[in-house]
Amino acid sequence: MSYYLIQPRESYGILRNCPKCKGKSRYKNTDSFRVNANGKQIDVWLIYQCEACKNTYNLTIYERVRASALPAGEYEAFLRNDKDTAFYYGRKKSIFTNNKAEINIEDIPYEIIPLKNYGQEKEGTETGEGENLDFTPEGLGSYSYGESACQREEIIIQNPYGLRIRVDRVMAEIMQISRSAVKELFQKGILSCAQNYAGEYNIVTRRKEKAGDNRN
Repeated sequence: MSYYLIQPRESYGILRNCPKCKGKSRYKNTDSFRVNANGKQIDVWLIYQCEACKNTYNLTIYERVRASALPAGEYEAFLRNDKDTAFYYGRKKSIFTNNKAEINIEDIPYEIIPLKNYGQEKEGTETGEGENLDFTPEGLGSYSYGESACQREEIIIQNPYGLRIRVDRVMAEIMQISRSAVKELFQKGILSCAQNYAGEYNIVTRRKEKAGDNRN
C-alpha cells in the first residue's frame, strides 16, 4: 500500500466582486496581516488583494480575542507579517468557510508528496521516501481479471485541501506516464477508482498478477 498527499504550493485564491473592477475578480494572499487592538482584545485579518486593481479584502482570522489566548509566538508572527503564518492561514479552509469566501480551487499549483503512512505530514520528500511501485510496462506485467489470479494493491491519495483535480491526472504524475496511458489502464481494469475527481480520501486499486502464476 502506498500513500500520497496532494498539497498546494500557494495559498487559496478568493473569487469575489470587486467594487473597482465592477465584477468578480481573483484576490490573492499578500502575506500581510492587519492587527487591531481594542483594549485587551485584538482583531486579526489576513489581507487579500485584487490582482487587477489592488483593491484589498480583509479575511478575518480572529475577532475579539486576547493576545495571551493565542498560540505561543503567533501574535508576534502577525505583527511581523510572518510569511509561513500567512501561508498556513491562506490554506486553512475553515477560515474561508467562516468568512463565506469563495475559494478558487481550480487554479492552484500543487505538488504530490509520497508518504510512509496515512495521515503523515510532509516527510521524506527530499529523498522521495515511500513504497516504490514499479509502473513500467515490465512491472505492470500481464493481468488476469479473475480474482484467483490477481491481488490488489491500493494507492491512497489524500486531498485534504480540496483541490479540484482528476484522479487520472494525479496517477499520471505518480506513475510518470502520460494521461492517455493511465486512462487506458483504467479502461482495462488494471487501475480502478470510485470517483473521477479526487476527494479528500481516495483509493486507487491496482490489479497485478500473483507471483508464480504463469497462465497465458
